Amino acid sequence: MVIIYNPKYEALKRDRMLADEATDSDVKYVGYSLIFHNTNFEAAEVVKKYFDKDIVERSFRTMKGEVQLHPIRMWLPQRVNAHIKICYLSMCLLSLIKYKCRKIDISPIDIIQELQTVYKVNLKHATTKQIFSKVVTLSNKQKSILKALKCSV
Repeated sequence: MVIIYNPKYEALKRDRMLADEATDSDVKYVGYSLIFHNTNFEAAEVVKKYFDKDIVERSFRTMKGEVQLHPIRMWLPQRVNAHIKICYLSMCLLSLIKYKCRKIDISPIDIIQELQTVYKVNLKHATTKQIFSKVVTLSNKQKSILKALKCSV
């Protein structure tokens, strides 16, 4: 069994629960997570795999949000098919990322996490109407990932 303590999560969740009139006993273990496993992995590896799962689920949620999907009603065949296609597409994208970045030895989940902070700012001058674009300064790791993926910014 692995016990994890997350002080940031505790502070956020505890404040929210107390604002909703929770008692001290209700918030006693907020911030703690228990992971039971019966594998030969080290505790650190188990925790990493557990939280990698969350990142994949968040990625799926983000993708669903981007294409404006509503909650999947599993009893409707069309929605089941759409859900399966989105999940399949997500896994294809993760597999492609893994394949293209195999030489830099970074997992697709870590790549998604690393690239979440990359963004581009477009500015338009009010009088001259000239347009300027600026990509935030990339870290060396982000540059190597984009190069491996053959993406331009």
